[in-house]
Amino acid sequence: MIFVTNQGSHSELQSIAQVATHYSIPIITISSTANNPVAQIADYALIYGRTDENEMRMAATTSLFAQLFTVDILYYRFVALNYHAILDCITQSKMALDNYRKHLATIDFKH
Repeated sequence: MIFVTNQGSHSELQSIAQVATHYSIPIITISSTANNPVAQIADYALIYGRTDENEMRMAATTSLFAQLFTVDILYYRFVALNYHAILDCITQSKMALDNYRKHLATIDFKH
């Protein structure tokens, strides 16, 4: 199970992580620090570092960018290491998206 969280302090995440641990489900966290409740019980913690956002978190742009960047790196590394094994999945998902876009083009949206 992968948790993407800036500080890992939300009680919902902590509860889900505890349930996953109870059922021996491996946990990976992507967060700004290893010193948070979810990262501490995780099997693997990927840390992107603290950001300069204030406590109000009016615009959590920096942490969101860091989280998305970390997920992108993991995805592209996985694809690079397993390209031939997952080529069919990549092709099928592209075809599904193309069909979805064609379907959207036929819908008459009314404003």
